[in-house]
Amino acid sequence: MGPDVEPEVSRAKVPHPDGIAIEHRSGGLRLVRRWFSGKIVLAAFFCVFWDGFLISWYTRPELPLVAKLFPLLHLAVGVVMTYWVFAGFLNSTVIDVGMGQLTIRHRPVPWPGNRHLMRADLTQLFSEQVTNSSRYTSYRLSAVRRDGRKVKLVSGLPEADQALFLEQQIEAYLGIRDQRVGGELPR
Repeated sequence: MGPDVEPEVSRAKVPHPDGIAIEHRSGGLRLVRRWFSGKIVLAAFFCVFWDGFLISWYTRPELPLVAKLFPLLHLAVGVVMTYWVFAGFLNSTVIDVGMGQLTIRHRPVPWPGNRHLMRADLTQLFSEQVTNSSRYTSYRLSAVRRDGRKVKLVSGLPEADQALFLEQQIEAYLGIRDQRVGGELPR
């Protein structure tokens, strides 16, 4: 082995974390992660005040049209935030693995990111850390497709163990050998 080649380091098996249900079904595996968290409750309180102010503002008949047009950006933020809170209370991410396929759905409230992938199109799954501009850290599970493109599978996971557990369960079920991917969580 030359000096530029790193030995393959296996990742330790991640124990079943809280927040993810696992169900072995005939012909497949189902993993379910509920979105609900304390963060959603705090955001709901914020929405009550934000939306309450906007409702009281827009129901004032004496306001001229320009005064009703001015806070349209605030109205848009309120609508998006309320939808996000509503989804956070109700939604789950459902991952079905079986028969050479991987299906990811967010339900019951419609949400972007649903995926249906064939095992033959996937070469590797990997977990990564994501830090946004407000320094909030979350984790996501992604895949490398046969053509080399990376595709996001599940994002917004609050703990690295959730992403790693999903990765290991899906790889084991689909028969994908774990290999290093640039940008993945350290081994």
